[in-house]
Amino acid sequence: MADEIRSLGQIVMDQQDRIDRLEEREKRTADVLEAVCKLALETAQSVGNTQDG
Repeated sequence: MADEIRSLGQIVMDQQDRIDRLEEREKRTADVLEAVCKLALETAQSVGNTQDG
């Protein structure tokens, strides 16, 4: 029984590690998406200013 409890505990810890990695990946993805959107906006504004002038 003790071995089964340890095994289940290890499974829980492994899953928590996986969740932590996925959350970190999600945050990095959001940061990249934000940077891409800012760059797209700046580019669109620059093109608009060029066409106006």
